[in-house]
Formats: sequence, structure tokens, C-alpha cells
Amino acid sequence: NLKKYASLAWRVFIKSLSLDFDLVHAHFLFPPAFLAIFPAAVKKKPLIVTAHGSDVVLGEKSGLLNFCIRQVLRRAKRAIFVSEDLRRKAEGVYSFEPEKSSVVPVGIDVNLFQPHPKDACRKELGLPLEAKILIYVGNFKKYKGPQVALEAFSQIARDFPQTYLLMIGDGPERASLEELAERSGVREKVIFTGYVRNEEIPKWLSASDIFVLSSFREAFGLSALESMACGVPVVVSEVGGLKEFVVPGESGLFADPNNPKSFAEGFKRLLSDEGLYERLREGGLKTAAKFSLNKQAKKVFSIYKEVL
Repeated sequence: NLKKYASLAWRVFIKSLSLDFDLVHAHFLFPPAFLAIFPAAVKKKPLIVTAHGSDVVLGEKSGLLNFCIRQVLRRAKRAIFVSEDLRRKAEGVYSFEPEKSSVVPVGIDVNLFQPHPKDACRKELGLPLEAKILIYVGNFKKYKGPQVALEAFSQIARDFPQTYLLMIGDGPERASLEELAERSGVREKVIFTGYVRNEEIPKWLSASDIFVLSSFREAFGLSALESMACGVPVVVSEVGGLKEFVVPGESGLFADPNNPKSFAEGFKRLLSDEGLYERLREGGLKTAAKFSLNKQAKKVFSIYKEVL
């Protein structure tokens, strides 16, 4: 791997010699931001880096990567983090100058993620019109908690027999999730779609009634905001950046991470209380509107002007 990165760094260095630019903005602290050090230094241009979450964790696992990321943050004119929670975590791991950092959340494409007529979406996707549908969207990896969403669903399926769970995505836990659904007696009520293209996700969201994000950690939680933008109330883990835009009882409900019973209680509340459901739907739409791509891009552009 070191050989690969050294080769890539050399190619970036050579390419930068023939380019004319005013600043370098790299996403992810390693390897992109580390490689971006070289063109920024050669051209004496400011370096801006954006941390997204998984990159911050790298330095906790490897002394060499910790060193590399510290070099990135030391040389960067500004480090952008997608949440305040992520910035605090990075400060604890890398001890950089906080005045050189900013928080700019990830933006939503509000032209793509918007409500669509529920019945029309269900007909197009072949979903039951009269059912209540819960939806999980994400990788099937343990830390994303798909097993928690499935177990929580199995706890309410008997009391709400006309309820289904959509599992949108794929990953290494797919087989074990299908086995769990079988063992829990809900296999016929759980629909595994496999990978779905991003531009198709709004239809699946709009066809659903409740969105679940059961991760053990989330730097930000963009998928929850995208669901809000489609007018679907959310039940999410009380972790990371989710705590910075989900207001319990106003724009969503929190559940304890890795606690299916806690998620099941959230599902029951939304399935039983129409007033709460409508309040969260409206609150979610208002929240999502604050995070449009255009608004977040303006924040990044203002940082460009500050460092130039």
C-alpha cells in the first residue's frame, strides 16, 4: 500500500506542475488530503480538507496513518468537518488548532429528494397500497445496525400485521440478515431489494411510512435528512451528527443504539399516533430545507474567500 501511495503521490506532483489553480480542496483526510499536500506545497497554494467520518477513525487504528493525518491537519489552512461531533472527535485524536477548523454539514439535492405521491410510487414499485411500510437504506455492515432494524421490526410485526420492512442496500451481512428474518418469523414481511441507484431512492422513500437509521456511529447521517426531505418521519440512533439536526418529538425520534426494543417503541409510537406522525413529517421537511446543496455550497465558498 505504501508503494501504491508513493506512486500516486508522484503522479499527483508531476500533474500539478502543469496546472494553474488558486487552492486545493481535498475530501477525506487520507489518502486524498495527504496526497493533496504535494500540489499545494509545490504551487504555494492554500490547502482545504474535508473530513467525512471514516477517515477520522483511521488514525485510531494505525500510528502511521495518525502521523499522516496530523501532517494534513497541520498543513491545511482550513479543515472542514461534516458535524460538530466529528470535529470534537478529531480534536481528541489529532490535537489540531481548533481555530483552523469549520463545520459544514453535507448538503441534500432537494431537486432529487422531495415527496412523491405515495400510491403512485407503490404501484410503480409493486408494493402493497394499504400496508404500513418501514424502510432501511444503507450498507449491510454490522456497525450500520441493519440487524437492529430487522429485530425491532420483528417485535412489532405481530401487533401490526399489515406492516412491512424494506431493506434497501447490500453488503457482507446480507445472508445473515435473511437468516435472521427467517428465524424471527417475518421473512415474508421483509423485502430485500439489493442495491438501488441513488436517483431511484426518493421513490422508495416516498412509498414508505417510517425511515429507520440504526447505526452504532454516524458522522452526520445524510440518509436521515434525505428521508425527511421526502416527507418520511425518522427513527434514528442517538449518536454522532444525528443529534445536531434531529429534535425529538419535532423532527424525528431517537432510539438507543444497538437496542431493538428502543427502536420498536419508536415504531409503535408513530404507527399509533397520527398527530405525532404528522408533526414529525412537517418538522422533518422544514429541517431538511435548511440543508440544501446550494446553502452548504455557499458556506464552503465563503471559506474559500477567507483563505485566499
